[in-house]
Amino acid sequence: LYMYEAMVAEGNDARLLSFPHKHLLDGLHSDPKNEWAWKVGCLGIVDSCTDACQSSFLACTTNTSNPDEFARCENYLKSGKLANCVPGCAPTLEMLQTSEKPVVSLSQGRFGSQ
Repeated sequence: LYMYEAMVAEGNDARLLSFPHKHLLDGLHSDPKNEWAWKVGCLGIVDSCTDACQSSFLACTTNTSNPDEFARCENYLKSGKLANCVPGCAPTLEMLQTSEKPVVSLSQGRFGSQ
């Protein structure tokens, strides 16, 4: 939390994702499910998926929070089998929240390349 606050104080575009306690094992941190999707989506490494792709993805996952369903639909996206999606686009926050639902803090209201 302190690094997030320091970044905001310096005027940076800070993003903090706080995942539920289930990621703490014996006091140690663990990665979220579908960790690389979270990293790519958050950092804006590639262009975010379009709104139309997001709609197709949400329909695929039935808009529930289930890491396995997310992974299944992400595989469809990557293989070009998900309508309105360009393989390789970065998942949006709404798409990622069908995997898990962290507490999200966005200092400038931006996530990924959106």
